[in-house]
Amino acid sequence: MSAQGNTAVADNESKPNVAVVRGFYEAVDVPAMLELLDPQIEWRGPESLPWGGTFRGHDGVRKFFAIVADRIAEARREKQQYVDAGERVVVLLRSIGRAKGGTGWDLPEVHVWTVRHGKAVSFDNYVDTAIVLRTLPDMNRHGELER
Repeated sequence: MSAQGNTAVADNESKPNVAVVRGFYEAVDVPAMLELLDPQIEWRGPESLPWGGTFRGHDGVRKFFAIVADRIAEARREKQQYVDAGERVVVLLRSIGRAKGGTGWDLPEVHVWTVRHGKAVSFDNYVDTAIVLRTLPDMNRHGELER
C-alpha cells in the first residue's frame, strides 16, 4: 500500500467508531471482545459456511466462536484498511486459514460493522465462500457436501 493509503488508514483509526472495531480485533480473549459488542448484536456470516448464519447477542457470538474453534485449525486475518462510513466501519482484510483436516485458503474478506454509542450493534462478513468450501475436508471440489 502506498504511503498515502497508510496515512488514510491512520486518520480513520483515530475516529471513535473505528477505534471500537479496531479494539475488537486487538482484544486478547472473547470476554474482551464482548465488551465492545452491544448485548443485542446481530452477527451475520455467509449461510453456506458451516459457521455461517445469524447469531444474536453475546451468547450467539460465543456460539459462533465455538463452531469456528471446532471446524478451523488455523486462522488469521491481516487488516489492510479501515474505512469510516459514519456509524458503519468497513474493514478490508486478507483471510488466511485452514480447516481441521482440510487444505488452506488465502483470500480477500470484507467485514462491515455498525457501531452505535460506542458498541458494535451488527457485523456482516463477506467472503468468497466457494473458495473456503473447497478447502473443507467433507466438501468436494465444487463446494458440495460429500456423502
